Amino acid sequence: MHFAAVLAFALYVNTLGHDYTIDDPMFTTGNRFVQGGVGMLPSVFTKGSMFGYDGTVIGPYRPMMLMTYLLEVAVFGAKASVHHLFNVLWFALLVAMLVRFIDRLFEGRAPWLALVVGALYAAHPVHTEVVASIKSRDEILAALFGVLALTDLLEVGRRDSVRAITTSALWFLLAMLSKENAITLFAVAPVLLYVFTPVTRRTLGFAMLGWAGATMLY
Repeated sequence: MHFAAVLAFALYVNTLGHDYTIDDPMFTTGNRFVQGGVGMLPSVFTKGSMFGYDGTVIGPYRPMMLMTYLLEVAVFGAKASVHHLFNVLWFALLVAMLVRFIDRLFEGRAPWLALVVGALYAAHPVHTEVVASIKSRDEILAALFGVLALTDLLEVGRRDSVRAITTSALWFLLAMLSKENAITLFAVAPVLLYVFTPVTRRTLGFAMLGWAGATMLY
């Protein structure tokens, strides 16, 4: 896990010297919510993510992304290098959690497979734009919280854990609050439980009820 995470960081450390590009200002330097300090956190969660830039009412709703930018600006100031650094750190954490998920998926029987998957994920060029673009942190966060949600689902199916039902639904909610396409995991979840765990119908129903509640709240 540590090797894959370090590899992810090493591959993208060169982005720390990059500036703001393309859509970045819409969600960073040009967004009054992000630049307004911690007092603007309620607005981040009650308005669309473009509202702080140009007043757009109908648009993407990705408050988790804006919250991370806001906190970085509040602590470190509006610096592109800081946003890029956290993009790389979030991606490295995503890779680490993916390795952990794969390892638990096969119940520790194929650690080499988990490591290979993590290394390939870290090095695959399809992720270049996502990590190098500050604005694309929404994709990283959605994937990270989605992987955490699926990891806890394994605990639901194998140990009938009430706690895991709650935490998996919470991670799923945070994934959707990062980017709306995370809602597609709702179709993946029951398949994961059915194929990789000895889940009962009752537990499967409770687990998906929790995810349905998260979806309705979102």
